Amino acid sequence: MTFLRRYILFPSRFGFYPYFWLIFLSYPIAIGFAETGIRRVLTLFFLAIFFLCYRNSYEITKLLPWSIAGQLIVCVYMMLVENYMALFIFIAWVVGSLPFTKRVRWRYLTAYYGTFTASVIAAVTKLVAVTPHFQLTDRLDLLVLLAFAYGSPIAAMSVMRTADKSRAIQQTNERLENVIRQNERNRIAQDLHDTLGQSFSMITIKTELARKLLKVAPEKVDEQLNDVENASRDNLQLVRSIVNDLRQLNIAEVIINQNRNLQDANVTLLTINESISNTWPRQLQITLGAVIQEAITNIIRHAHADHCWLTFGQQANLLTISIRDNGKGIHKPRENSSGISGMIKRMETINGTLDVASSSEGTTLTISCPKPKTNKEEELQS
Repeated sequence: MTFLRRYILFPSRFGFYPYFWLIFLSYPIAIGFAETGIRRVLTLFFLAIFFLCYRNSYEITKLLPWSIAGQLIVCVYMMLVENYMALFIFIAWVVGSLPFTKRVRWRYLTAYYGTFTASVIAAVTKLVAVTPHFQLTDRLDLLVLLAFAYGSPIAAMSVMRTADKSRAIQQTNERLENVIRQNERNRIAQDLHDTLGQSFSMITIKTELARKLLKVAPEKVDEQLNDVENASRDNLQLVRSIVNDLRQLNIAEVIINQNRNLQDANVTLLTINESISNTWPRQLQITLGAVIQEAITNIIRHAHADHCWLTFGQQANLLTISIRDNGKGIHKPRENSSGISGMIKRMETINGTLDVASSSEGTTLTISCPKPKTNKEEELQS
C-alpha cells in the first residue's frame, strides 16, 4: 500500500480529478495492444513512462522538469509514430493549472507550444507526403484536437484562478466569522463591565457598610441589606436577559449558518449590499435574522431552487430585505403556509411588513420596517 501511495496513486488532496483524465488513456493503450512485435513493446513502454511522469507532475518538485520533458517525448512519439495527438492535452492542463510564478509558467508554456507546434508540422508534413491530395479541412477531428491542445493551457489557468478565488472567498468568510465572534465577545465583555461590574461594586460597598452599621447602628442594617437584595435580583434578571440575547443571532450570524445549510442542499447563496445591515440595531437584526432564517429554511425544504439572493436596502426612513429564489414558486400562497404567518407576526413586532410574490420562476419575499431613530435624531426632534 505504501508503494501504491508513493508511486502510483495521486496525492489525496487532488481528489478524483486526476483519475478522470486517465479515462482518456484507454484509447492509446488500445492502440498499443493493437500493434505487434517491437512496436507494441515500445508503445506500451512509452505509455507507462507517460503515466509515471504525469502522476509526478502534480507536485512542484526538482523532478518536475524531467516529468514534463518525459511526457513531451512520449507525446511526440505517439503523434509521429501512432498519429495520436490527444496526449498533449494532458500536459496542457498540468502546465496551466500548477501554481507557477509567471516567469516559470512562460518557460513551460513555451516548451509545450514549441514542442506541440513542431510535432504538428512534422505530422502534417508526413500526412501530405503519404497522401498527395490531403487537405487539413478534410480532417475536422484534427482541427478540433488542435483547438483543444492550443486552448487547454489557457482554460486550465482560468479554472485555476477561479478555484483560487473561491478558496480565497471561503477563507475570507472564515476570517469574517472569527471577527464576528470576537466582536460578540467584546460586546459581551463591555456589557458585563458596564452593568454587572458596577452593580457588584455597589453590592460590595453596601455589604461593607452593613457590617460596620451592625456595630454602631443596627437599626439601619435592614435598609442596606434590602438594597443588596434588590441589586442581586436585578443582576439575576440582567444575566437572564444577556443569556437569552446570546441565544439569538444577528443577520450576519444567520447568513453564515444558513449558507452552510444551503451548500448542503446544493443551493448557491448570493448577497447584495449585505454590509449595510452591520450598522442596524442588534435587537432589530435579531428579529430580521429570524425571518431570514425561516425564509431560507422554506427555500431548502420546498422551493427546489439552486440559487438564492438576499438584497439589502436602506432609505432615509425604511429598511428592506429581499429574499429571492429561482425555485418552482408557491402556487397558492396562504398566510398560514410555509411559516409565512410566523414571519408576518415577527415583522409586526417591529412595525414591519412582509410581501410575497411568486411565479413559476421563483418566489420573492420582501420584508421592510421603519428605520430606528438614533439618539441624535431623537434629541433633535425633542
